[in-house]
Amino acid sequence: MKRILGSLEQRIQKITTFEELRMLRDLIQKELHERLLFSSIVIWVASVNKAHDLIIQKTISIAEKFLEGEGWGKPPMPYAFILFGSGGRCEQTLWSDQDNGLIFKENATSNTQNYYAQLAIVIEDGLKIVGYPPCEGGVIASNNQWCKSVEAWERMLEEWFLDGSWESIRQLLIIVDSRCIYGEQTLVDQLKLKFSMLVQQTPGSLEALLKNTLRHKVVLGPFGNLIKEPYGEDAGGFDIKYGAYIPFVNAIRLLCIKFAVPVTSTLERLDCLIVHVGHEHSEEWRVAFEYVLWLRSKTVFQHEDGYYSSRGKLSALDLNKEVTSKLKDCLHIGEQLQKIIKRLI
Repeated sequence: MKRILGSLEQRIQKITTFEELRMLRDLIQKELHERLLFSSIVIWVASVNKAHDLIIQKTISIAEKFLEGEGWGKPPMPYAFILFGSGGRCEQTLWSDQDNGLIFKENATSNTQNYYAQLAIVIEDGLKIVGYPPCEGGVIASNNQWCKSVEAWERMLEEWFLDGSWESIRQLLIIVDSRCIYGEQTLVDQLKLKFSMLVQQTPGSLEALLKNTLRHKVVLGPFGNLIKEPYGEDAGGFDIKYGAYIPFVNAIRLLCIKFAVPVTSTLERLDCLIVHVGHEHSEEWRVAFEYVLWLRSKTVFQHEDGYYSSRGKLSALDLNKEVTSKLKDCLHIGEQLQKIIKRLI
């Protein structure tokens, strides 16, 4: 893995176009996919996400230089480009999509706002060329809701807390997983601090976050059986993303909100939670989550319209007796985890 990442770091320095970066990504993707069977899942996921970080950072750098060449000049003030979702948690698969935002330092002139709006568009277009499809839900920096000054971001958080609707709570939870990948880390720190203050100051906020968190429950039948896909090209398979991975991620994230744990990686969150929930719970959740991560990495994926993508479904062929038994054990642990957060919140 070190050899692959070392090669990527060296070669990426010489790249000047999105098209060259795409060719390099294709090579790295192939090498990382081949290493999956021979690596610890924790090391493999860390390597995959390091590769994504390097590729996305280079995309942003190329976008800045492109705008400068088009007469827009250099970035007029400090900014942070942030990843949400699995990117924010350092848990992207090889085929993750774009899920990002942009924060600039202060309320500014319309020219400055136009610069960052244009930069977000160029970054999105560059990431498309490199093989990352845009977020279908529109959580992307080229959407002006997710590209604004830090003061405007803070006002938006306040509005979401006051509103308290299911959609507002969903968007608040997106912010919790945000991670600065390029630029000014302190802007993201400021936003996270604002979030923590609002949790403390808003009565009933944890209960509202809990309701949203439990929307995706662990997928087990009434007799402890797996609920498989009934028809279509994934018939007989299992939705590992929404049936297992997302319930674990959401539950652990909510515990971290309650106990003011600032990290975004689920595995790091589990380490930090030991002092709050005990070593036994934390270790049991970690073992189950690592197995879920491994199964998620094996989901069927496709290369379509120039993008890498996956439906998040484990195929029927992968669900042999051993995998099914271990997966059921993980899902039972996930059920207990969801019960625990109900009691704590």
